[in-house]
Amino acid sequence: MRIKHDFGGVKAPDLKYEALRGKVSVLIGTPTLDNKCSMDYTTSLLQSCIRLHELDIPFFFSKTLNSCFVDLSRNLIATQFMSSKCTHLWQIDSDMSWNPEAPLDMLLKQKEFIAGIGRKKTDETQFAGVNYTDENGTIKGELGETEEDTLIKMKYIGGAFTILTRSVFEKLQTTYPNLKSDGAGKGGYSYWQCEYNPSAWHTEDYVFSSLCEGAGVDVWCYPNIDMGHQGHKNYEGNWFKHLKKQRLPEIKVQYANT
Repeated sequence: MRIKHDFGGVKAPDLKYEALRGKVSVLIGTPTLDNKCSMDYTTSLLQSCIRLHELDIPFFFSKTLNSCFVDLSRNLIATQFMSSKCTHLWQIDSDMSWNPEAPLDMLLKQKEFIAGIGRKKTDETQFAGVNYTDENGTIKGELGETEEDTLIKMKYIGGAFTILTRSVFEKLQTTYPNLKSDGAGKGGYSYWQCEYNPSAWHTEDYVFSSLCEGAGVDVWCYPNIDMGHQGHKNYEGNWFKHLKKQRLPEIKVQYANT
């Protein structure tokens, strides 16, 4: 059955998304601390799911763990994903919001690891990731059909809004067999884990980015997403628009093919 009505301004998908029909299936997983999700998260998720439904893209939900250990929650969700038949794992933190087309735009890129990037919960506009630049300070990326559709290659990126294929976890399992841990569910692995050394504390998502790079998985960001991050207020931002607005010499907002 197709949904024909207009729900909260969500319109029928653009024809460019037809390429996804019958090609992908999605497991949606959200780690929670206290079994609560923000209203903005819920609204964004409903709107995106309506778009997935319109394209006949199967989607399912992973049971989340109410835990203060976000790394454990992410690992358990990944274990459920690898036990499913879904092609993609879409992990979203419970305090995020986004424009409803965002996951479709990311899926169209056909990358193993692609993420949106949200603002940190600070009044100063900062985004949760570190991108690669060349020797001239030019951002490394991959050109899209339009500048707005360009990808940025990342060294690290936050885990709040990521889409991952099964091949990511297969490569991690092969490269790091010592990560196997039934603590992450039967047959599970500790892909996400916090690390400390004398010079720095590394969060679970940045460690995950490093492991992926070591396993030959490129980390990509789709920067043109209107994204919110709920704290004591909603920290809204679009990294692509932010880069364009800054026009800093060391950034240049130019994109070099990798």
